[in-house]
Amino acid sequence: RSADLVVAMLAVLRAGCAYVPLDPSLGRARAEQVVAECGARLVVSAPGPADALELPDGVTVLPPDTAPRGPYPAPDDTGADACCVLYTSGSTGTPKGVVLTHEGVADLCAWHHRRFSLTPADRVAAVCSQSFDASVLEIWPALTAGASVTVADEDLRRDPLALARWFTAQGVTLSILPTVLGEQVLRLPPADQPALRHLLVGGDVLRTGPRPEAPYETLNVYGPTEITVLCTTHTVPPDGGGPAGPVPVGRPADNVTLSVLDPLGDPVPVGTTGELYVGGPGVAAGYLHRPGLTAERFAPDPDGGPGARRYRTGDLVRWRADGTLEFRGRVDDQVKIRGFRVEPEETARVLTALDGVREATVLGRRDDRGEAYLAAYAVPADPIGTAADDRQAYADLLAEELTARLPEYLVPRAWSVLPALPLTGNGKLDRAALPAPDLVPRQAASAPPRRPARPLTAPAASPGTSRTPAAGRHAGSTHPT
Repeated sequence: RSADLVVAMLAVLRAGCAYVPLDPSLGRARAEQVVAECGARLVVSAPGPADALELPDGVTVLPPDTAPRGPYPAPDDTGADACCVLYTSGSTGTPKGVVLTHEGVADLCAWHHRRFSLTPADRVAAVCSQSFDASVLEIWPALTAGASVTVADEDLRRDPLALARWFTAQGVTLSILPTVLGEQVLRLPPADQPALRHLLVGGDVLRTGPRPEAPYETLNVYGPTEITVLCTTHTVPPDGGGPAGPVPVGRPADNVTLSVLDPLGDPVPVGTTGELYVGGPGVAAGYLHRPGLTAERFAPDPDGGPGARRYRTGDLVRWRADGTLEFRGRVDDQVKIRGFRVEPEETARVLTALDGVREATVLGRRDDRGEAYLAAYAVPADPIGTAADDRQAYADLLAEELTARLPEYLVPRAWSVLPALPLTGNGKLDRAALPAPDLVPRQAASAPPRRPARPLTAPAASPGTSRTPAAGRHAGSTHPT
């Protein structure tokens, strides 16, 4: 968590490659998995974190202070070339890499400049994990506007009060935060509110508005990684100034087209829930090395021009009478946990493969505040005893095993140990019959998340030609369809 991270990203792009951000806090296993899956040949890292990784043959580790071997010619890139690859949770147990293009990132930057009137006098905070797509929104719009970026360290990212004071001390004018952290900042007493101009919050359902005394505009932003970070925004009124319930995700950003369709692909009426499809220049190139999955989720856009595509989000939404969009859930079981998109099946596959587990399942649930978490249900392979302490010890052991294999946000925080999983009459898992989880791993209750100090950044093996960022481009306004 330092300026070295941003410098490494810039260096990868200047060399004509696409970068893959790796967050050490997500664990060694995830970093090794991503480096191998993306086909990287170079890892930019301080020696400590990289030395602990088992990297494929042919991968070179380069310290951030390595002297350049140039001069390098200017990269010959097009807007369709890859700028970066961001990895999200995968239902097969393997994370999938979303390939963002220069055109999509440039379009995001151009919208950001217009919407927030960024100038060289502005300072933007980099608070989100570098593996979270919001990091794209933190870094590139600021730098392409001539503004500065200041990087929050690990301790600040866990302490909303300290973060708010740091915003003010650093002269930060704009920040984007994961929803859970953003809500904690919004709830701070009036005297502790940061002196921001804009606060963007995204990644989960927002249920908290700003205090009337807050000096900044609060925006709820929504968008899957596959459409380059965001596609809708909504200015949130102060608490008590809007209708009760979840905050809408709003209206489309410039150059974005939204379609809410039924299972047959037909538009649904206002107020009716349907699946959201997103079109525009922000639609990603697809999934790295996954042509089948790319074809499944990305399709020609009938409302766009030649070659235009749209992304099937899997999100359920509905248009409200006031023209804003309201999030209603997921077509599948995917959830967002602290801004990270999670498919519970990924955790379930790892859990089921552990010694001592006969069968298991993992579900996404929400607590009484609406915050998402993973709940695990495990059936021991051998008798463990029936006492509460026996079940607690078993859950603690499994949670420890998962912590060694998965990022912290993929480790369930609630558990239930069962003699068998309930089944429906046709032999399928009966999710409705699963009990409320009754165990919390002691490790989750007492230990902070793993957060090693230094970042890793790997340039990806490109799916086509190599790349660097394109200049900003003009974008007009479109309206929901």
